[in-house]
Amino acid sequence: MTDVHPIAAPWGRFALFSYLIDAPELALVDTGVTASAANVPAELEKLGRSISDVRWILLTHGHIDHVGGAHALWEATGRQAKVVISEIDAPFLRSRQAHVEEALELRGAYVGAAALRAKKSDEVLEAISGEMEPHLAVRDGDTLDLGGIHVRVVATPGHTAGAVAYVVESGDGAAEHVFVGDAAQCYGAASGFPGYEDPATYRASLERIVALEPQHLYLGHPYRRVDQTPFPVVLDADGAHEALTGSLTRESEIRDAIGRITQNLPDDADAPQIVKADSDSSAIMRLAVTSSTLNMDDLTLLVENEVVDRLASVDGVADVEEYGDQEKVFRVDVDQSALASRGLTVGDLTEALDNAALDVPAGSLKSTTQDIVVRATANLKTPADFENVILQHNVRLGDVATVTLGPPAGSA
Repeated sequence: MTDVHPIAAPWGRFALFSYLIDAPELALVDTGVTASAANVPAELEKLGRSISDVRWILLTHGHIDHVGGAHALWEATGRQAKVVISEIDAPFLRSRQAHVEEALELRGAYVGAAALRAKKSDEVLEAISGEMEPHLAVRDGDTLDLGGIHVRVVATPGHTAGAVAYVVESGDGAAEHVFVGDAAQCYGAASGFPGYEDPATYRASLERIVALEPQHLYLGHPYRRVDQTPFPVVLDADGAHEALTGSLTRESEIRDAIGRITQNLPDDADAPQIVKADSDSSAIMRLAVTSSTLNMDDLTLLVENEVVDRLASVDGVADVEEYGDQEKVFRVDVDQSALASRGLTVGDLTEALDNAALDVPAGSLKSTTQDIVVRATANLKTPADFENVILQHNVRLGDVATVTLGPPAGSA
């Protein structure tokens, strides 16, 4: 029998887990992010193992919280470990920018694309320890040999297109240990909803995992039951059955709810968002934050920067949600006559701002011992900075528009 050890790999208030497969050739499944990977060597020492003895790093899918620490841990092994990911999700290991583009593709149409790009660019610099080429890009049915312990790759798309499960088989061919990452999410995290890109393939993958009849199932996070109590991340056969059937039930509930209303929507309507109301999962505490000295914008910053994370870190707190928050935004009031007289359009203005107002990764400098991220920083911090943006020769934004900093239009 092969032993498996869970390793907590937290990322702020998010609970992430890696797993050590105690095979003749030690293997880590998933890595958390840069900060969480830094804890792994010490956790291995507690188990009587050394990071330098790890020979495999197996990644279930390409999301930041599963691949972010891969480069750092590979370096910590003395570059001896083989890093494994599916062919489809390999771009997320090779490039930080792939994570930014994925976020824009999935959410860019619904939120400010420029703000999302900037936020995601900051996140990948902090959370992803380095870009690298996988040593093995695997497909469904591939087998890895961990020194006599065989691991089968099972494609489980849905959460991401290239998600895979790793199956350690016992001597009689049974699925002794099944590492599914986020392919089985039950009732999701605190929101009560699982996250997936493709509901049909997510469900098909769940059914495939059920058919494996796992003796032990390993989750990427402590996902929740219908009553919002968390599952353990390590489940025996009965717990695995409960988690998998619960995942299938939740997917069916969401699909049926969407199906009931979609047929009544106009053809050009956006895809519906379904929220399940459950009095048992309502907030148990509501706090009102007021100030006689701070305006609403500054009060929002105070809550986001000082209050939310501290409350979320309290033992037993599942989630902290903000309501009524209001952030300052830059507003550009365009003088259409001035714009037209210079032969410019709003599209020209938008393109200039998209190119100038961001602060993004510009690449990296690599040597045999270092991987240094190079960042291109924009210095647009005030309305005057924005008004100095050059639209074309001898034309600045301030010549055709007025820029102000304040609450969004229509806010109280």
